[in-house]
Amino acid sequence: MQRARIVRIEEHHAAVRSFFLAPETMPEFKAGQFVAIALEEGGTERSYSIASRPGNAELELCISLKPDGYMSPALFAMQAGDSVFLSEPRGSFTLPDAQNEVCLICTGTGIAPFRSIILDALHHGDARKFYLISGNRQQSDALYHHEMQQLAAAHPNFQYLPALSREEVAGFAHGYVHPVYEAIFADGRDATFMVCGWTAMLSEARRRLKAMGYNRRQYHFEQYDG
Repeated sequence: MQRARIVRIEEHHAAVRSFFLAPETMPEFKAGQFVAIALEEGGTERSYSIASRPGNAELELCISLKPDGYMSPALFAMQAGDSVFLSEPRGSFTLPDAQNEVCLICTGTGIAPFRSIILDALHHGDARKFYLISGNRQQSDALYHHEMQQLAAAHPNFQYLPALSREEVAGFAHGYVHPVYEAIFADGRDATFMVCGWTAMLSEARRRLKAMGYNRRQYHFEQYDG
């Protein structure tokens, strides 16, 4: 692991912050990968998806506070200038090469790897059709909402579809994420599905995608605990 300095911290809302890290040596990574953080060299690690795209000068990690957790309370007590220890990039939750439509489905901070994937794909002119279906309880929880709206307005091949389970707000679907992708892909056309969220959400998505006729080669899952 290498030391990484916290350059700045941005608060999305009371329980979620983005930490911008400057490692001693910026690692190469693929959009969708994660890194492990330790408070001291050789210490206990926790893993977080990279929310920034490859090629940036800093690594952004979007982290939710778990008051009874080990890592996030310590991170939320830190300030710019403090340091942590950072692993090499890990994981295979990256965009497949298949040139079909891509549906990204997430809840909460599960949007982090998808933000990296979307920013990277659009930056490189990927012409595939992308859908981002992002679920939250209420509007104040919706991470990167305005950025995703702006990206969708600027890129015809990117569609942003936010959903809220506890509020009815114009511009958001009301309910959970599952009916949103079921409606879009009701015709069963070829597509790649990437799903990131809590265990129960992943299990429900797997059940519903199988019922729609999709198989394990067409969907990919990443459990996200915060």
